[in-house]
Amino acid sequence: MFDVPRAEARGWPSKIDFNKRAPQPAASIDPAKGSVDGDTFGEKLRAGKDKDREVEREKEGGDEEEDSEWGERRVELSEQEGEEEEDTVRHVRGTGTLRLNVRRSDGKGARLVMRKDAVYSVILNAPLFRGMRCALAQDPRYIRLGVIEDGATTYYNLRVGNAEAAADLLETINEHIPELPAGLGWIQDYARARILTFVVSFFLHTLPARL
Repeated sequence: MFDVPRAEARGWPSKIDFNKRAPQPAASIDPAKGSVDGDTFGEKLRAGKDKDREVEREKEGGDEEEDSEWGERRVELSEQEGEEEEDTVRHVRGTGTLRLNVRRSDGKGARLVMRKDAVYSVILNAPLFRGMRCALAQDPRYIRLGVIEDGATTYYNLRVGNAEAAADLLETINEHIPELPAGLGWIQDYARARILTFVVSFFLHTLPARL
């Protein structure tokens, strides 16, 4: 038989409420389920591994000796048949982080470097060169440019997050395109004049046939 006075003397409850819930422990980090701030343990672990992998990739590509003048994530890179905007897109190379890097030592040697998301493989490594052409597309989020790969020109589309970011990228590229040495600008002017002369001459010679 349950003796109430004796139970109270020993510090036991004299009455037991079976409907009352036990107090819950304070919130704490659970490695299996997550933490208070909403980031799961697995997400934090993956983020740390991704960061370490990105640093290793940068070391392999020489990025640790460069400074980034411009950068953005979630940029889409696609290759197209020709320079004109209406040319057919061959395929999308991928989405990743695009940077415009320069040498830390002298601020020169600008190049566009893009690494694919998750795997961090390089899908674009394009040094800027004299005479490089790039422009905004009709959709202001896109930039069209031609780069030299394996001795030939390859045309790409870069799609960034918004029109403002695209305009900023275009301005940064144009600022870092190498210029002709002082006193040699006449060579570029002469080449343009020769091309214009050839086009006009060709048009005049073919005009009678068209008439």
